[in-house]
Amino acid sequence: MIITEESADEIDSFHQLFTGIVDDVSTKAYSERGGDMSECDSSILQAVEKHFEKQGEDFTVDPTRIWLTSDKRVFYATGRLPCQQLFQRLVITYDGRVHMCCYDWAGSHTIGFVDERAYTSGDRALKEAVAKSSTITKVPERIFEPECTVQHLRDIWNSAHLRSIRHTHCQGEVNQVIPCRDCNFRDTYTWEEIEVSL
Repeated sequence: MIITEESADEIDSFHQLFTGIVDDVSTKAYSERGGDMSECDSSILQAVEKHFEKQGEDFTVDPTRIWLTSDKRVFYATGRLPCQQLFQRLVITYDGRVHMCCYDWAGSHTIGFVDERAYTSGDRALKEAVAKSSTITKVPERIFEPECTVQHLRDIWNSAHLRSIRHTHCQGEVNQVIPCRDCNFRDTYTWEEIEVSL
């Protein structure tokens, strides 16, 4: 279940409904993946900045590092953690492009191809979809593009490139992986609750 302002009161009933029926029942806070939006309005950003000013710290607050919970508690990211998605799953797009996680929704860091359409016509379809979107402003720049060849999914999963990214994460160097640097997947951060007046 994705926790939003509208669904926050339903968490307990959601767990009761599915516990004992499925293997795992989990809830995650909503996050924006594709658009140029922030869940934090200017009053929240100002409150967080004031909090850090009182602490004697002077820096620009990064809105992607703020987590406003459905019950209006405010958290600020203090560090990074290895991403579990690198060890759990791959994302395969409609055209056969393989990404290392679902937060890289446009494949800026493609790690392989399971269908040749991904490199013969896939970008054209993506650009058309973005052009029709009211929230997605542009196709993200390609950071990494592997050789244009179709591979078996097992070979992509076990590739030296993906193993290197996993190793980098496990060494605590998450920000060294370019698409991970600005990722807003909350599970890859350590969080500290901060007291702010909203």
